[in-house]
Amino acid sequence: NDYLRVELNGGILPTDKFAAHDRLGATCDGHTLVDDGFGTINSVATSQACDLSDNASNKGYSIMANGYVDLGTYVGLTPYIGGGIGLAYNKYYRSIGARDCVEVPTNSAGTGGFFCDDPAGYEGQTDTAAKFNLAYSIGAGLSYQVTKNVSVDLGYEYLSVPAAKYVAYDGGAFNIRKGIDYQTVKLGLRYDLW
Repeated sequence: NDYLRVELNGGILPTDKFAAHDRLGATCDGHTLVDDGFGTINSVATSQACDLSDNASNKGYSIMANGYVDLGTYVGLTPYIGGGIGLAYNKYYRSIGARDCVEVPTNSAGTGGFFCDDPAGYEGQTDTAAKFNLAYSIGAGLSYQVTKNVSVDLGYEYLSVPAAKYVAYDGGAFNIRKGIDYQTVKLGLRYDLW
């Protein structure tokens, strides 16, 4: 009606993916082939430097039911306030200490090389979780009526998902944190059907 608006909206929450790599941060176990000098090739245990990496990603989606109350129109401007409640789905993935063992072929004499004993593509210690959580929002804004049915809208929204967990990059550490908050400024057009 002239004072109350409701909406149902879905959103993609900000998503991030990050990693930290250290070229000589780990060693991968394996073996190499050596000639004992009498024509016999033996396998000898050895290790090589390999990439060490920590990886993480966060993603989320929301569905919200919002209501807004117009506070009257003054010189064409209509201020409003509102809020909403809904669900947010968020998922995080964290891998600490992933190593990538790279094999090296032997030389033309059939010696040397490096053969991995550690699994190639070792993911390290992994941790993942996905969950639906309660979300709420509050907001306010201004709309300006351009024509009888079209308005320009400038609004602010604060969205909070207090129980959501995510991975944060804290000075080299990949820590699990709780509580997600987003602040959004929106500019758009609104068309009234009546």
